[in-house]
Amino acid sequence: MNDHLLTGQSSPLLADAAVLLHFGYLAFLVFGGFVAWKAPRVIWPHLAVVAWAIGVVVVRYPCPLTDLERYFRPSVGERGFIERYLEGVIYPEGHVTAARLVVVAFVAASYAGILRRRRRPAVPRPGI
Repeated sequence: MNDHLLTGQSSPLLADAAVLLHFGYLAFLVFGGFVAWKAPRVIWPHLAVVAWAIGVVVVRYPCPLTDLERYFRPSVGERGFIERYLEGVIYPEGHVTAARLVVVAFVAASYAGILRRRRRPAVPRPGI
């Protein structure tokens, strides 16, 4: 068994896996509601992802993916995933609140679309 898995020493492959999962989580957070337009069952895991994101931002839950990356890549220090990979790269440094509001707008728009689709009467298709 690899001792570095137990001691928190460097394991770049596992740290990279945590980063990839983090990007996947954020992509699902932003776009999962739109996926639910075509695949309605996706709404339930998306609601859980949204609830967790609210907890991380409002209640300050620790992010387990950030903790995993720190464990397997101790050199990252105390900077979180957002500060290292998004701030200053995806959006301008110091604009975390604006970026969060954009995410809220995407989620709200996707849920508004879900509600609109549910209220729309079914249109019979010719030949069916």
